Amino acid sequence: LVTVGLWLLAWSPNVGIVALGLILTGFMAAGVWVTAPALAAEELGADQRASAIGIIFAGVGSGMVLSSWLDTMYEWRVVYRIEAALAVVAILLSFTLTRRTPHRAVGRLGVGAIRAVPGWRPLLAAYGLYGAGMAMVITFLVALLEDDAGYSSARATTAFLVMAVGSILGGPLYGWLLDRAGRGVGLLPAFT
Repeated sequence: LVTVGLWLLAWSPNVGIVALGLILTGFMAAGVWVTAPALAAEELGADQRASAIGIIFAGVGSGMVLSSWLDTMYEWRVVYRIEAALAVVAILLSFTLTRRTPHRAVGRLGVGAIRAVPGWRPLLAAYGLYGAGMAMVITFLVALLEDDAGYSSARATTAFLVMAVGSILGGPLYGWLLDRAGRGVGLLPAFT
């Protein structure tokens, strides 16, 4: 349904369809971003879980770079058309390249699994606040730099690209380091 939302955005004739496309894309993308790291971690194994998630977030950074570059050349609907076409390619690749393995039970699921983690409340609050903060930064960075800091459109886009490149390089590198040093050691410096 992410792809459906992107196609709605790509061909939206009015603000109501834009709103529907954004809601659908955002809601369903959350499902992708919950599932993708789990699948990647399962593929690479428990000892490379952080590396798997780092690779996933490098993909996010790559998408930020691509969308910024496309946005400098095309109007926004064309950018969504290209993203929707890439989503169709991703769907086709996922059906042709992924292994068909039976789902194995992992014990507790959902809220029960979260509550079983020691210190789950502060961890959940930290991750939630981090996610909300990053969403605000990513969403409004270019507008903030242009409107409040006086950056030109090109400079603001460059700043966004620098953050995206940091995500491309930082995700896999930090994941690799966490797999070796331990996740507890790496969480505090990452949030700091």
